[in-house]
Amino acid sequence: MAKFYGSLAVVSGFTDDTGIWQRQVQKYDIAGDFYQDNTARLSGELINQDLTFSMRFSFLASPDLVTILSEDSQAVTPLYIEHLGLKLKVNSMTFQWPRIILTVNGVWKDD
Repeated sequence: MAKFYGSLAVVSGFTDDTGIWQRQVQKYDIAGDFYQDNTARLSGELINQDLTFSMRFSFLASPDLVTILSEDSQAVTPLYIEHLGLKLKVNSMTFQWPRIILTVNGVWKDD
């Protein structure tokens, strides 16, 4: 277990006045603990080996963030956690009050 300070990017979808689906990305500063579950190098016929990993980030749930992440009226999804300059793709989210636990398993690639 180690401490971390980073940001959580959350995307929410909405329909604008013209009826076109839009995405809005918001970032929230978070601090908490992270646990490295496992890391594996997959060897194959590639020149470079593939690296897979799984980590869990646990942080205290602020009331604002809980409200945003639990809204059913909008399509709200955590995208990535930015930690040490690296954007890590969020795979799953669990509420264990008073904490939110996010599992990441890859590097986020901007689209």
